[in-house]
Amino acid sequence: MGYPIVKISRFLLAPLEVRHYQRLSFRYLQKGLLMGLVFVLVSAWIFSGWPQIWQKPSVPPRVEIVWAQTTINVLPNAKHANDTSGEAISEITGDDSTVNPDTLSKVTAGDNTYTVDGGGKIMQLDTFDVSSIPDGSTISAAVLHLQYGAEDGYTGTNPVRYDNGAGLTTTGITPTDITGWSADLTYDLYAQGVDTKTELQNVDIEFTNNDPPAADAIHFDYLWITVTYTAPPATTFLIGGTETLTKDTAVTTITFPEGAPEATISAPYNDVDTSSDPQVLSPTASEPVVKIKNTHASATYNIILEITTWTNSLVNMEYYNLAADGATDIQTVTAELSNANGAARTVSTGVSIAAGAYKDLYLRLVLASVAGKTGTSTLTVLGEAL
Repeated sequence: MGYPIVKISRFLLAPLEVRHYQRLSFRYLQKGLLMGLVFVLVSAWIFSGWPQIWQKPSVPPRVEIVWAQTTINVLPNAKHANDTSGEAISEITGDDSTVNPDTLSKVTAGDNTYTVDGGGKIMQLDTFDVSSIPDGSTISAAVLHLQYGAEDGYTGTNPVRYDNGAGLTTTGITPTDITGWSADLTYDLYAQGVDTKTELQNVDIEFTNNDPPAADAIHFDYLWITVTYTAPPATTFLIGGTETLTKDTAVTTITFPEGAPEATISAPYNDVDTSSDPQVLSPTASEPVVKIKNTHASATYNIILEITTWTNSLVNMEYYNLAADGATDIQTVTAELSNANGAARTVSTGVSIAAGAYKDLYLRLVLASVAGKTGTSTLTVLGEAL
């Protein structure tokens, strides 16, 4: 009968090579909300939540949540070469016009109004300031907002248009000869495919006044795009190697060496330090399998470890020990990380980690009686904000 085989990646391992696969990921929990970064060989996942008060069952189920969203107004900051209005960008970036649009007939500097005279004058804004949106953000809404007024007698028929790369297309907002300023008028750019930071920056907003020459003007009090986005999560934990030169290098896999069925495996190693530098249990020279670093600038977290069920029933139990950074006297790894038969479990370790500090993680595995199989498990490192 062959030894059981447990692998660290999705690739098949050589016969009789016993490995333990754990994909490492990171999260943090604050006031009942787990938020984290999955650091795995596959796509990130960013869901989980713990209610603070729970009666029955004793372990709350997983709750799917979304990251906090931010909504801002993105303002135009450049004009296209086609713009013939003669106005400055600053005249259209605030809800602050000082004029009566019914009687204003020409461009006037400093009136906080963007005037587009008749006879074919053009407003074309082609760059929006998206500098406050972090790179990598997910855009979930982008709505054009504008307010216009018309000089009395205006008879033009052109709509406000946008261009996201496929040519100028109507928004359906067509200025007419109204009294005073219009209501806040909107157009859903997101629904039309303006759904990335780059597209928001480069979308054109255009209006051509086709009222007869020397006739009547259209005035814009403001124009902007209201954007809702979810910023990419910042890395809170780094799972690194165990040496001075590797502890800030991210680890992606942990491997357990070959072992017989029902054997205890206590010398795993990570892919950064390699098999030449495995975990060591010793009263004087112990060394962990990985180090956990809190990369936050100021926050302290309690560490939570979460493991998924081992596949193929390869594992009886998995254990952990979270020790002080640099401890050299670790001889035992006895705290239960998995449930019986290698089943999924979430463990609040009660071990806190200060900003910029490290903790040493030791792992130990007891194999089940099966042999000749491969399997996987995911270890997630979470943090509970204090």
